Amino acid sequence: MKKIICILISIFILTSNMIYGEEIHDDTVANKVILIDPGHGGQDGGAVGKDKTLEKDLNLKISLKVRDLLKDSGYTVYMTREDDRDLHTKEGTVKGEKIQDLKTRCDMKDKTGCELFISIHMNNFTDSKPTGPHVYYANNEKSKFIADIIINNLVKDLEYPKERESKPAKNAYKILRSPKNGEVIVECGFMSNPGDLSKLKNDEYQDKIANSIKKSVDEYYNRYCPGNISTIAE
Repeated sequence: MKKIICILISIFILTSNMIYGEEIHDDTVANKVILIDPGHGGQDGGAVGKDKTLEKDLNLKISLKVRDLLKDSGYTVYMTREDDRDLHTKEGTVKGEKIQDLKTRCDMKDKTGCELFISIHMNNFTDSKPTGPHVYYANNEKSKFIADIIINNLVKDLEYPKERESKPAKNAYKILRSPKNGEVIVECGFMSNPGDLSKLKNDEYQDKIANSIKKSVDEYYNRYCPGNISTIAE
């Protein structure tokens, strides 16, 4: 009898790990297409730290780490850029080139057929006090679901002392206007905050961010069920 109980307990533990484990262990993972978007690039440096650190460079470093982690797990991963360049298609005014750049990034969502779109950015503010990560999401339940998972994991994995909720992008960001796909902007921290900036430049801290985002993608695919997303597991 004791042997049977041990076997049943082992089966339960194994099943639980398969359902709630950090990684997906099925044959369909390669069919899960993710587009990673390192914000800015080329002549568009994004935010600039007091020490002249450029946002575009931090975005790319973290995005490449996320890409590698996801690919190693078998996901199909695309990048809007893999080096230091912007994505405008023809020369024009700064505003015109920025519009082209955003359009190219949006077009890549359709071309790749991605289910998840994750845009990596850094925050910046006139006041140096704001700190920590933020996540913005497109106006649909998939986006809200993945955004909640990411912000919860980032707060925990980066040991941020305050709870934080994801935020609806509404119409503020052209890049987040899909009615159906899971789309988020992950603001990893504030370049205007000296403490945040120091950490964001650190390779090990970048690894923590990348691992947290990758873990969140695994959790999303393991848990997402349309119409049943009222709670986020601890």
